[in-house]
Amino acid sequence: MSQYIFHDLPSKKILFFEMLTFPQSNDVFLVAQIIYKIMVISHFTLKYKVMAYSVFGLSILLSLLLFFLSSPDRTHPEPWNDPQSILIFLFAAAILLFGCFPLLKMEPLRIESERIIFQKYVFASNIKEVQFKYYDYYKIIYEESENGEYEAVWLIKNGKLAKSFSSYEYSNFKDLKEALNIENKGQLDLSPIKQLRCKLGAKI
Repeated sequence: MSQYIFHDLPSKKILFFEMLTFPQSNDVFLVAQIIYKIMVISHFTLKYKVMAYSVFGLSILLSLLLFFLSSPDRTHPEPWNDPQSILIFLFAAAILLFGCFPLLKMEPLRIESERIIFQKYVFASNIKEVQFKYYDYYKIIYEESENGEYEAVWLIKNGKLAKSFSSYEYSNFKDLKEALNIENKGQLDLSPIKQLRCKLGAKI
């Protein structure tokens, strides 16, 4: 079996051709069966990457500053016995954890003919493959953010939001959306509060 890969750079699509050959009874000729899959690979927007790294960097600076403030000195040689130092230390740890969240949330997507593959940006070995048939349908929604309004795809399972991706995150959002082999049930209109509740697990 031989495999050929062709790159279509302008559309950010990759075509995979698998050539399978089967010998006939008289071994006179070979019959080739070509199976192809269209794969779309996501690309993060510059704005999204700058935001994620900026939040992470700022959280490190603030955490280091707070850790320095809670470090031992002559008046408080044992900060773990000082409630104020403990609170500062915990606050610094919370800021650092919050700063890591945007980076941990980043997920490159790969959409094939029958499945979506999610891969963590930071922990690249964390890969999850989901068949299209797992989702019931998807809807288009416009999400509000500090930088404006962005179009997003919500993948729905049992009346709840299972996964989502938006034009704020991915520069080739349109290609990703068109590659979905899932029923599109139109646009979903929800208030920002309702959107937040759905992202926390509430039913749509």
